[in-house]
Amino acid sequence: MKRIFYIAPSYTKALLLLFFLAVSIGLSAQASLSVQGVLTRSDGTAVDDGNDYTLTFRLWTAESGGTKVHEETINNISIVGGVYSVVLGVEPGNPPLTAPFNQTYWLGVSVNTSSVELLPRPRLTHAPYALGLVGQNNIFPSTGPVIGDAFRAKGGPATGGQGPSANGFSFHTIGDDAGGMFSEGGNNIELWAGATRKIKLTNGLNELYGPTNTNALSVYGTLTSDNINPFVANGTVTVNGSETVTGNAQINGSTNTNGNTTTGGYFYTKRKQNNGGYTFIGDGGNDSGLFSFNDGDIALYANNQEKIRMYPNYMELKGGDIYTLNPLIVSSNLYLNNVPDFDGKNMQWNQNTGLVGADNSTRRAKFNIKPLEDDFSLILKAQPRTYTRKVDPNHWEIGYIAEEMDSLGLKHLVEYDKDGRPDGYNYEKMILYVTEVLKMQDAAIQQLNAEVAALKSENSGLTTQNNNLQTTNASLQKQQEKFNGQLEGLLKRMQALEASSTGK
Repeated sequence: MKRIFYIAPSYTKALLLLFFLAVSIGLSAQASLSVQGVLTRSDGTAVDDGNDYTLTFRLWTAESGGTKVHEETINNISIVGGVYSVVLGVEPGNPPLTAPFNQTYWLGVSVNTSSVELLPRPRLTHAPYALGLVGQNNIFPSTGPVIGDAFRAKGGPATGGQGPSANGFSFHTIGDDAGGMFSEGGNNIELWAGATRKIKLTNGLNELYGPTNTNALSVYGTLTSDNINPFVANGTVTVNGSETVTGNAQINGSTNTNGNTTTGGYFYTKRKQNNGGYTFIGDGGNDSGLFSFNDGDIALYANNQEKIRMYPNYMELKGGDIYTLNPLIVSSNLYLNNVPDFDGKNMQWNQNTGLVGADNSTRRAKFNIKPLEDDFSLILKAQPRTYTRKVDPNHWEIGYIAEEMDSLGLKHLVEYDKDGRPDGYNYEKMILYVTEVLKMQDAAIQQLNAEVAALKSENSGLTTQNNNLQTTNASLQKQQEKFNGQLEGLLKRMQALEASSTGK
């Protein structure tokens, strides 16, 4: 174990100076505090060099006694020539440095985990430029809210009769009584500009004063407009509460109202013929707008042409070509009339022109005709999937995944978006690959059939030869039997001659 050392009195000032110069407080992240000091023996000499010293640091609110606001022990401290350097508040396993630096602290240091501190405690002092943050009521802690006593050059009520008689703040470097943020009472805050109130927020109402021009205004409450303070919107106005217009509302964009709309001014100026309806241009008009011709229908006109007619049970899109920038979703039946060259033929969508027409295969309508060369057998590796759409997670479908088909190399069947990403799969053209695979399999089958026929013919010849061999073998067996009989007769005669010659 290391011996207990202390800070020699002669080094106290040096310790304090080193500590003061090394203060580092991180206000945008976790607060930290750099500390440097010197450890000496009782005779004033530096302790041995090493990297296994343990020191405990404490922050106190007084030079002696006081309240402890932070404590941490750091192990394996490296000391060279008696000098050590540590950073408080960042050591893993130690508590973060959360003490609010809005008052003076003293640093207590003890060796190992002893509670006996080296005396005297050095005092944390201000860095010279940090004195600019100190004011009569300024509070700039390392954590928590920042409070200042002078956000504006002229504190207190606005003077000169330009602004409200109220406490508040201006944001100009030399002060500004005609513009700023003021409060005239509890639950009240106002924004002034040019000695004119522009916005007033209270516990009950949010009020806009003067002409209001906006490109996008969302109102969560009641929007009130009158002739004195006309409302002009050049963008989108969204009202999630009630909208009351007692004057004229000029909206050059679109209005989305999720609550009720009460109109005391005008939204339209003229009617179309004898039918009730609305136009949306400032001086009115009878050629464009929303109209109703019968009970239960509604029609949209543009340039004196009917574009959309809605009935209780169906809707018609009229007046020329239909272009959609986003996917067209039809929740019921879709009927198409006057499709070019369509007479019971298959329908085709041209991705280049965006037109829908009849699908034809005549050479007369095609150029650059050449054979398709591809590894058609790759289609055999395709793996069908089951899935649901994000727009309808309860409806299961089956099919292929465009990215998987692309990775297989079937790029002629994959449809890509404008960024080159796999986006769709052409099931209709897939039959071309299937047909080519069938043709290859048919050729293989024909080859196998020919080989089988040849084997059958060869087998037939072998069978004939085998039958002939069996007939020959039967004849040989008979000859063998006859020969065996003759041989047996000869043996008997020889035995008889031998017996007669010997007299036996």
